[in-house]
Amino acid sequence: MDSLVEDLENEKKKLKLWIEGLREQVASQKSELRHLRRRVRDLETIPDSLAFRLGLACVLAVKSPGGFLKFPLRIGHLLGLGFQHISRLALRMVFPASFPYTRAELAKKLKAALDAESYEGLVTELSRLAGSAATQEEALAPVAFQFLMELDPKKSLEYARVALSSSVDDVQLLEGLAGLRNLARAEESLELVSSVDQLLSDFDLLRFSPEQLQTPEFQALLSEGLIRERARVQPDGKIARFVPSGYTLRRLRYEATYVSADSAETMLNQLREFAELPEESFASIGFKAFSVPAPERALKFAERYLELCPEDMTFYRKLAQFYFRQGMLRKPGEMFKRLEERRGEFSASGMIQGQISLLENGFSLPETTKRTPYEPASETSAFYLLHNSLPFASGGYATRTHGLLTSLRRIGRDIQAVSRLGYPTDRDDRFSLADVVDHEIDGVPYLRLPSESRGYGRIPLNSYLAAYGEAVHSKALQERPALVHAASNFMNGMAASYAARKLGIPSVYEVRGLWEVTRMSRQPSWQASEIYQMQVRMERDACLAANAVVTITEALKREMVSRGVPESKITVVPNGVDPSRFVAIEPDLELADQLGVRGKVVLGYIGSVVDYEGLELLLEASNILRAEKVPFAVVIVGDGAALEALKSKTIELGLYEIVQFTGRVPHHDVERYYSLIDITPYPRLPLPVCEMVSPMKPFESMAMKKTVVASDVAALAEIVQDGKTGLLHKKGSAQDLADKLKTAIENEGLRHALGENARTWVVEERDWVILARRLASVHDSVLEHPQALCVNA
Repeated sequence: MDSLVEDLENEKKKLKLWIEGLREQVASQKSELRHLRRRVRDLETIPDSLAFRLGLACVLAVKSPGGFLKFPLRIGHLLGLGFQHISRLALRMVFPASFPYTRAELAKKLKAALDAESYEGLVTELSRLAGSAATQEEALAPVAFQFLMELDPKKSLEYARVALSSSVDDVQLLEGLAGLRNLARAEESLELVSSVDQLLSDFDLLRFSPEQLQTPEFQALLSEGLIRERARVQPDGKIARFVPSGYTLRRLRYEATYVSADSAETMLNQLREFAELPEESFASIGFKAFSVPAPERALKFAERYLELCPEDMTFYRKLAQFYFRQGMLRKPGEMFKRLEERRGEFSASGMIQGQISLLENGFSLPETTKRTPYEPASETSAFYLLHNSLPFASGGYATRTHGLLTSLRRIGRDIQAVSRLGYPTDRDDRFSLADVVDHEIDGVPYLRLPSESRGYGRIPLNSYLAAYGEAVHSKALQERPALVHAASNFMNGMAASYAARKLGIPSVYEVRGLWEVTRMSRQPSWQASEIYQMQVRMERDACLAANAVVTITEALKREMVSRGVPESKITVVPNGVDPSRFVAIEPDLELADQLGVRGKVVLGYIGSVVDYEGLELLLEASNILRAEKVPFAVVIVGDGAALEALKSKTIELGLYEIVQFTGRVPHHDVERYYSLIDITPYPRLPLPVCEMVSPMKPFESMAMKKTVVASDVAALAEIVQDGKTGLLHKKGSAQDLADKLKTAIENEGLRHALGENARTWVVEERDWVILARRLASVHDSVLEHPQALCVNA
């Protein structure tokens, strides 16, 4: 019997080993698949060095011959080169001589070269491939570097060292190193990033950021006005210089961000001279190059182009779209109208005219009437109109909505959520009409207003408001609310007042944020635009049309008063939290070990990674703390538009041993990460949107007894009582943020006291149930005196 048990145990171990091996194979295959996907993605995001791109294309050709020249096909677009010319030009940019080989032959020869076991063998193979066995080693080293930078990055650095020894000012090689560094960043290989930096340091080259080379040679070429890369040594010993035309537009668009407009214009002029482009092409390129970094310069090129080519309706449309993106209405409206007349095709003129009508005339609401047959389902029943909601959205807007509605129903209020007309199919292709069904989530009914043809952005905005109001009116006749409440933005507010007036019941408009202010914070010139002016008017009119107004901060209340809304009409109902859900929990030691933060004071951010959150300021403060030998770790959980720039900043500052980025994590894992965090920084920048709108996350942190360190923008200063429930730092100051973080890091007792006070405060002041009662009192007031606070827009 014992031997049988032993045999079974042995078989069990073998089976376990076999399963583990199978798992490793699966994991390896998944890893390789992720790597290949990432490589394809990186080919679109790595620096715009044609030589580097072609080097990678050659590497891909070894594994997939049919894929060769996929990227070089874009070369010569501006110069009007045919396919054969493009192929020959592409090959000369990578190899030191022309090649008469077919793609299949070239792939085969490349494979032989790459299979060489030694450096000497690779040089020999490349020399043979180049048709010149006498080619000097230093001329072939850069080629070897380009071939190996993806297949064997560490090995490629040996070839780069040989090449730099021969020619330290080889711009093409330096850009290749920049590309290798970016690939290392994408793969999160900090060791390789450090190796590239060390190589540059050995050759006394200035350190460069991932976004821009900072070598003297690169700057010298830039100051000449045109970046030209060096081709390899030809058999006759001459150096060929050429314009990398395949990426001209992207490079110019990028470079214009860093140099003066005059310098960038010089670049364009020299490009025109070199490429012998006609003036109209030059003007078109100038418009595209400047459209993002310098719009005012782009318009000068556009105007010149239209003087030369007044009948180019394709460019005319692009220019009209550009004007609209800058916030203009009347000018692009006229241009799109001309397109309709000239080409008899659909354009955006009608859509724009709808916004012009709102800017000039506002939105016409029906007169308030009392419809005798209409009887509400109950005295306090209400609709709650929303821009987005669960289960299709889960951000701060949806979180506030659900927190308030669940609590309102808990205290006995009969309230139903109603998402805007056409949501979510009008702005999100992931959903179809089949998904647009009513939901009940945690006892809260979420009603939908589906529409294929009348959704937001599909008809003129003034028409959409009327259609939305009618849809709410029809739904109200079925559900019979006594009041219609709407949360931002003005579209919901106007639809609420429209339906309420037709029914003879009151409406409430809740200002959670201002789209025009958010856009102005990203783009200061937006404040002078017509779209900004239209949105300012419509937000004011939505407040005036409602019987009562709610804002989420005192700062938003002040803003609406400054726009002409009576202060007596506005009640502040701030953001809150469910303290029964967010509670202090013991650290997840398994996760702590995975992240390497066990025993460390952890600064943690969980949320959207966007510019105005000020996370770059957090990195600068972390750099200050590191210099002062303060022990800590930083964990940033989340995704967003600023994530890559933040990673670049981390590497630039050398903080990769302190700062970790997890990316987006599953919702059910968020609390595990919260458990590791001691201090939650919210260093929001001094921008209008940050002054007015409060985030949701600080309330969650406070409920979990975390130490909150926040900037003193108005919206956060309303939440954090400095020195009692958290710490405030001077907005925009990395030094003051570092000082406050240091105080919290080095004083565990202070952290404990602040955390305890913070939870007590949110339980007493910011529980959703408390806030729901405050909102219910607003509803009761307008139900008792529906006309007392109503002002016609």
